[in-house]
Amino acid sequence: MPERGLSQNWLISFGMPKCGTTTLGALLSLGPALAVHNAKEPNDFINEAVGGLPRLSGYHITDATRWLVDFSTQYGMPRHRGEVLDKLAALGLLERTRFILSLRPPEALARSYFEHLTTRSGLTTTANAEEIRARITGATDFVAALDALTARVAAEQIYVVKFQDLIGVETQRETMSALSDWLGLAPIVPKDAIQRNTAGQARRYPGPLEALAGRLRHFDAVRGLPPELRSRISRLLSRRAPATAESFDPRLWTDAALLTQSSALYAALSTGPLPTARPTGVPLTNDPTGKDLCST
Repeated sequence: MPERGLSQNWLISFGMPKCGTTTLGALLSLGPALAVHNAKEPNDFINEAVGGLPRLSGYHITDATRWLVDFSTQYGMPRHRGEVLDKLAALGLLERTRFILSLRPPEALARSYFEHLTTRSGLTTTANAEEIRARITGATDFVAALDALTARVAAEQIYVVKFQDLIGVETQRETMSALSDWLGLAPIVPKDAIQRNTAGQARRYPGPLEALAGRLRHFDAVRGLPPELRSRISRLLSRRAPATAESFDPRLWTDAALLTQSSALYAALSTGPLPTARPTGVPLTNDPTGKDLCST
């Protein structure tokens, strides 16, 4: 048995929410050398202390395992990204961790995330307007996320996956073949198209069960349950969330200048390894002169 968590490298999602990360995680789970956490959002590099490795319950580690995969979408969000990178550095893992940056057209992301927040997360535009806007702004600020990541790790450690390249079996095969090669693995070849979180009505736990479910997710016995069983239990105890009556108006919930900047970056990138020469025409987040990312 390999030394758990020490002999393997880490593959971590650096966002963004509603960009196909669940589908990509399911595709990666088809690879025998990749141990994808059973939980959709383990959040171990947020919840766990700096002093030791994250708990490895929830990973099925075998002698063939080369990569541990944590696809928690909140890692790339503004409130967590510095903490996650600091913990990886403190654990001596930063240099041997690779990052997936999942992106989709920013206005489509904003609309989908708004629907998620007002159904699955139970936020309302009357009581939680500031939080909704802050979360959508953070999720659509692609340049800030990329700046934070490339300030700490080499471009060679970052792989971009665009939402459009996860739709349809042939596209998925091409995407997974290239991603497998980047990880130094035999090609992952899905037999059928995998689409997760693309249909069906949102579900939520009844009031008291919501808090209990949140606590139970941190127990090793729950973390170690197979995904299919976790899903079955969740559906048994949850109920359909009422369809949201909230309407999405991008003028209210997004920053137009930010969407323009993120759209430019999205258009400049392709699915694949992040170019070492950063795209031109996209200003640095904190640079008042607006010079290009690759001009230094």
